[in-house]
Amino acid sequence: MALPDLGASVPWNDDLREVLELLEEEARNWAARMKCEGMRTMAAVVAEERFSAPVAEEIAAGLESISGPKRLVEIAKLIWLAPNEQAVLSRIRAS
Repeated sequence: MALPDLGASVPWNDDLREVLELLEEEARNWAARMKCEGMRTMAAVVAEERFSAPVAEEIAAGLESISGPKRLVEIAKLIWLAPNEQAVLSRIRAS
């Protein structure tokens, strides 16, 4: 890992390396959380467009417990393509 040029001469040491690695890991984790949050929001908006308000609210609440981006994509596709709201609700409840 290269030390970013901050315009000053900073001695490289293990403490600085550890801090940079922690920051890098936290940035990756934050990006993953934001990606999932965006998917949840998108799926909830589609549910609001397709289904009644109480069902859309139940779907949105169920989406909160799903943390994996691949699973969120599956549910979002299901919301978009499902023949009825019961198909979506039963799938989310099973998650």
